[in-house]
Amino acid sequence: MDQPQDGTLTTAPPPPTEVKIRTMKSDIAMMAASGGGLPRFENVHVAGLSAQHESKEQAATSAVRAGSKNNLLLIVILIVVLAAVAIVGWFVYGRLSH
Repeated sequence: MDQPQDGTLTTAPPPPTEVKIRTMKSDIAMMAASGGGLPRFENVHVAGLSAQHESKEQAATSAVRAGSKNNLLLIVILIVVLAAVAIVGWFVYGRLSH
């Protein structure tokens, strides 16, 4: 994994604060109540999850932006190098074929 300049590791974004839970018991109860229809999810709020990861989200976002700029620069350099190699190859091929 790549490490940003400040030494912190980048991680996946945190899960959403609202979690939908299904259990076998809830599925059976829903099927009995609805006559066999599709199960319904229950919204559960996880307290403190968003406040806990808020600064990490901002750090991850800035790390992604910095990585995107580095990737763009690398792609531009690669295109320029490939174009230079193609031009040199065209001139060398032209000289050798005559």
